Amino acid sequence: MAVAPARRAAWDVLCAYLVADPKTARLGSKKRPFPPASLDGRDRASARRLAGAVVRRRLTLDTIVAQLAKGRRPRPAGLRAALLLGAWELLFDPTATARATVRDAVDLARNAAGEGGARFANALLRRLASAPSVEAWLSPGTETGDWSVWWSYPPELIERWIAAHGADAAAELFEAGNAEPSLSLRANTTRTEPHELAEHLAKEDVATKPTEHPIVLRLERTGRSDVLETKCFEGGLFSVQDPTQAEVVDLLDLSPGQRVLDYCAAPGGKSTAIAEAIRDDGEVVAFDVDPERLTRLPAEAARLGLGCIRVAGADDLGAAFDRILVDVPCSNTGVLHRRPEARWRFSTEQLARQVVTQESILRKAATHLAPGGRLVYSTCSIEPEENEDLIARLAPELGLRVVWAGRTLPCIDQRDGGGAAVLTPLVNGSERESE
Repeated sequence: MAVAPARRAAWDVLCAYLVADPKTARLGSKKRPFPPASLDGRDRASARRLAGAVVRRRLTLDTIVAQLAKGRRPRPAGLRAALLLGAWELLFDPTATARATVRDAVDLARNAAGEGGARFANALLRRLASAPSVEAWLSPGTETGDWSVWWSYPPELIERWIAAHGADAAAELFEAGNAEPSLSLRANTTRTEPHELAEHLAKEDVATKPTEHPIVLRLERTGRSDVLETKCFEGGLFSVQDPTQAEVVDLLDLSPGQRVLDYCAAPGGKSTAIAEAIRDDGEVVAFDVDPERLTRLPAEAARLGLGCIRVAGADDLGAAFDRILVDVPCSNTGVLHRRPEARWRFSTEQLARQVVTQESILRKAATHLAPGGRLVYSTCSIEPEENEDLIARLAPELGLRVVWAGRTLPCIDQRDGGGAAVLTPLVNGSERESE
């Protein structure tokens, strides 16, 4: 029997990921997109879920596999990938069946390491299937190293979050970062209302529920997983966006007729949200230092029926803007459930380099703000260095007043984490907020 397409696709990308440097490794690339387009919508979603889960739980899985292997190192990478994939399904996936999981993992191991690898995988995974719980093989302990293995985070991030938030709150953050990411849908209010969207989706077997944001729905765990292949999506009734990101757009205080710059726009989700918020009346200029990442934005705008978005280069931004959104690249510590590779890239040195980049971006973006305008700075990070610390240090230098700044911590099945700040120009050097 052939290996399930989603498992094979996940295994294939994990083979490449596991031999790369974890500080730079990514699931897929421009030359080799993941999940592959050859899969149908349901299998793409499943492959993404499987590969992401293995990367998130890599340290936990490697440790348990090492115990079961009794000193034998699973080589080559394809054998290791098969074992980690099978181990994750047995330990963490309540929908998986042990028989199918072991069978497919053994076939993948055979593909990578011949009959010897298949026998090794079969023996190891059958033993794991006899006690399919993390608690049977590991103890959470109390030391940093114990927590690092238990939660599958680098020790530096374990220590950092315990120091910043306390052990109990840090454990909640670790759990949130390991959770399966939920999918939220932002209603395109130029075409429909949230309650109408929910009704239309229900007719296509897509169950949703309200969120704390008035125009964002969350996909239920049941129903269709290929929501991007529905008639509602094709008809431009919604885009994928988390409530936290939708709230960042709200901070711009948008109105029809405004001229808005989305300064770090790729891939364009916030540009379309801005265009919808101004009722497609005004101008939204989308700029990104990597213009290739904006190539799909015009087609996405057309799907949503939006005509006010213009993709521009650095020399073609035009006059000053009423509103500017600066959603900078960051450490992604507020969205580790969505960016499984990001935790393995984290370090104090990487964070410091990121802050330098963020400062440079904000300085450049601020030069395009009109008198009386408003600039919103945002990240997907929950680290103070990338958020309020940076803003407090840089705002006076840029002649800006901090109207508001804050961070949102990620919560399981509720919202992403991140930080944001609202900035307005100082008036004659005073603290009076511009109109």
